Amino acid sequence: MELHVKKFQDLTPEEMYGILKLRVDVFVVEQHCLAPELDDRDQDAIHVWITDEDGVQAYLRILAKGVEHSEYPAIGRVLTSETKRSAGYGRVVMEEGIRVLTETYGDVPIYLEAQTYAEGFYGKFGFKKVSEEFILDGIPHYKMVRGAGESGNEDTAVGEVPAKVNFRIVEGMSQIQVEDVARLLKTTYWAGQRPVEKIEKSMRHSDCYGIYVDGEPNLVGFARVITDYATTYYLADVIIDESQRGNGLGKTLVSYILASPKYAGLRGILVTKDAHGLYEKYGFERQDGRFMSKI
Repeated sequence: MELHVKKFQDLTPEEMYGILKLRVDVFVVEQHCLAPELDDRDQDAIHVWITDEDGVQAYLRILAKGVEHSEYPAIGRVLTSETKRSAGYGRVVMEEGIRVLTETYGDVPIYLEAQTYAEGFYGKFGFKKVSEEFILDGIPHYKMVRGAGESGNEDTAVGEVPAKVNFRIVEGMSQIQVEDVARLLKTTYWAGQRPVEKIEKSMRHSDCYGIYVDGEPNLVGFARVITDYATTYYLADVIIDESQRGNGLGKTLVSYILASPKYAGLRGILVTKDAHGLYEKYGFERQDGRFMSKI
């Protein structure tokens, strides 16, 4: 799973084709919406989407104030491919959309028009119904607004402290240089003396996650998860480069990992000396000493 954020003029033809294909597949073919899918709003929108090995899998666009709502910027065209709707992609793309909109326009109310069946989904992100049911393109909808300063989901801190830089999160050891991870871990109290050979071996036997910031060639954040995928996962080696701390990247990385369907329903554990308050926001509870767990 890889997140992407781009303005229209920065999209490649292949990216635009993949986005439009998914929108047509869902809205036109699957939902039979007889309305212009190409509505002349994409050119001024910010596009947020997720790809995996099968292509574009989830998407939304961000519209400025005055386009869809006279007072608020809006999120629209929210969708996930039919094959990935139980994989958590919708939650991840919504968290990223809220983060990007807040970074772009400030902590302002956010407007969207939700298909009625999805009211509960958007409610998890702080959106509240502000209209009676109405018909749009032949499908029942509600108008919904997320108020300024509201947290989208108590299980994450993305709405609370949005990242202040443009970044991308990557998964898998093939996307991350061992030397970059060693450089980051060298600054920590728990792994400062860990040999590169051990770091490489630990990565090979873990789910690895990294953050790259636009304009920076090297990795600026890392975390890994050790799990049996059946009962338990262990969150380890969470680190953000000192130069990027305070940008919200640590919270965003942890939110992204914990949103993964791979760990849904599993018991989470971690060890920390001084970050108990951070992890408590994600439902982890203090046990003995440095140990924390989440059921």
